[in-house]
Amino acid sequence: MKQIDGENDKYFTFDRGTNERGSFLRIIEAKKTSGFRGGITVPASLLLQFRDAFNEFIEDFKQDLPEKVDQLKL
Repeated sequence: MKQIDGENDKYFTFDRGTNERGSFLRIIEAKKTSGFRGGITVPASLLLQFRDAFNEFIEDFKQDLPEKVDQLKL
């Protein structure tokens, strides 16, 4: 599991899992103070497509946040 601490008391966790339907990546967004929690589950079979879509959005954000996005290693 990997956790990333965000702004405004939020954090994100990334966790690999397996069940009878196969392997997956679970991404959870949570807020420490309120207990809010939401998430998505991405099947392993779609991880490369998910990564490609995510990278497209990172490229789009370069216009808005160039000083932070330039630090990303794609």
